[in-house]
Amino acid sequence: RYPHKIPSQAFVRKHSADLRMLVAAAIETMNHPNGSKISAIEEHIRSTHALDLSRADLTSQLKLAVSHGVADGLFIKTGHLVSTSSERLQELRQKENQSFFVEGVEPSPVCGFCLGTSECNKEKLPEQLLSCVDCGNSGHPSCLKFSEDLTRQCMSEPWQCIECKVCSFCQKSGDADNLLFCDSCDKGYHMDCLHPPMSKMPTGFWMCCLCDRVAESLHKPRKRKKIGAPNNNTSKSSPSSVVETPVSDLKKSSKSAKKKPKLQK
Repeated sequence: RYPHKIPSQAFVRKHSADLRMLVAAAIETMNHPNGSKISAIEEHIRSTHALDLSRADLTSQLKLAVSHGVADGLFIKTGHLVSTSSERLQELRQKENQSFFVEGVEPSPVCGFCLGTSECNKEKLPEQLLSCVDCGNSGHPSCLKFSEDLTRQCMSEPWQCIECKVCSFCQKSGDADNLLFCDSCDKGYHMDCLHPPMSKMPTGFWMCCLCDRVAESLHKPRKRKKIGAPNNNTSKSSPSSVVETPVSDLKKSSKSAKKKPKLQK
């Protein structure tokens, strides 16, 4: 059911999961300025997640999640377009991140790089801390030199610091020299665990198979039906089927067309 060696926990969303956060993440990833239609959100989610939909279809679940999100102030609906409220989304993500931590681990309120807090980073500006779910160590995304997209991705799911990072395939932390970090999600992957395995360390920007699949689905061209296009039943003339008629034949046909047909006796 899943692509070869892609961890199922990276795809599966259970019934207990909050679909509102899944919709909000899809809207952010597609990044349409005026919002996205529910049909586009569903298409994006289906291409990037394996969902258990034994109880109801995804369309009805998404419509219900959007209506609840509008009532909660998370979504803003303008006609058929749905957009997110950034302030409300950040508030819900802070609450959601608390459930990611291992039992007994408390997130540190201080950045391990600049020793600042969420109210004051190294630039004397407020910035939310990113905390490791295994040890609780925290850091500002700016201190970690994370981009906005990478920060948004790490905030939406459990994140591990470089000391606690494990391979997303084998779930082991050994062989650190062979461990790659995805530049789109910051997850770790052993080069030997990849399919096919990698023998050399990649240079420059490297994207894991999961993020590559998401990027491919976003840039996949969509087929649009042309207005006034002929039906499939009608035959279409191709350039190879067009036969040029000599000018002399055209003149003969025009003369014959002018003559009146004779009545048969």
